[in-house]
Amino acid sequence: MLFDMSQRAQVWIGVVLVLLVVGIATAFTLTVGEGYRDATVAAACAATSCSGSGMAVAGWLLPMTPVLYCSAVYAWFRRSPAVGRVAWIIAGALLFVAAIPFLPGKNGPALAELLDGPGSTAFGGGMRWGLGALGAAVGLLVLSGIISDRVKIRAWAVAAALAACAAATLVGAITRAEPGYLMTTQIFPETSLRVQDDVLTRISATDLDGCGDRHPGCLRTAEFEFTTSDSDAVVRFEIISFPSNDRAWDAWGEAREETGDPATLRVNQVTGEWMTVATVRHADGRAIAPGEEKWLRWPAAQLDYAFRRAIDYSLLYPPEPTETVGPRTP
Repeated sequence: MLFDMSQRAQVWIGVVLVLLVVGIATAFTLTVGEGYRDATVAAACAATSCSGSGMAVAGWLLPMTPVLYCSAVYAWFRRSPAVGRVAWIIAGALLFVAAIPFLPGKNGPALAELLDGPGSTAFGGGMRWGLGALGAAVGLLVLSGIISDRVKIRAWAVAAALAACAAATLVGAITRAEPGYLMTTQIFPETSLRVQDDVLTRISATDLDGCGDRHPGCLRTAEFEFTTSDSDAVVRFEIISFPSNDRAWDAWGEAREETGDPATLRVNQVTGEWMTVATVRHADGRAIAPGEEKWLRWPAAQLDYAFRRAIDYSLLYPPEPTETVGPRTP
């Protein structure tokens, strides 16, 4: 039994277990590194509603976790039984491996390029502040060790200095955090958009938290209303943000384009972590006649293209006339 083994045998068992855990976990995280990073950012976004300050705190906690772990080890490792000590070592190895996908290589992409998704900028900023706190904590401990031979340093004084350092960097991460979502003024800052030969005029813009009960798990909605120079169409254009692309596609799959109203039609699209919902109607509210859907869908397609252009989306193609969508005036 493990309790009856010699201390040396217990140490070797701990070393072997750590190496095994590190080997398996490293292979796993390197294989699914991008998915792991995206899932971590998406989980933080869902937990904090993707607010800039919340994402910054989540990012700050990531590199600060080793400090909390080391503090717990310092307090309880010697008091733990052999099995408990092995558990502490394995937990530390897992924490180390979990951080590997977030470490940019020397000649590789920067941290900002590794992270993707809503709130990733604030999350990365929080990580940098946390790394600064981690570096400062290590420097403080080294300095304390150097001068402790000459000056007696109280443990509480070191703990207070570490806490002050952590608090200062946390405040910095929160105050410097960028918003984790797009505002209406960032998406379409101008009142008029020119797409191809048409002018789409914005007549309203509203920022909303969430999206009611229509799409569970959504974060925020930017809602616009546009008219177009191509026809009398009026478009209510909603840009609904989600924590991840998968959540957006789930919402798209549950959404229905039929409105149940003969005077309106709806077009749903997914772009990255956003789902756009364009509800189109005639300006006078009359019912949509057969053959009119084609050119009523045209401004919806143009607004979807304008949105992709506004966020610098890589898959960017201007709308082209087809059998189901096209301008009223060729």
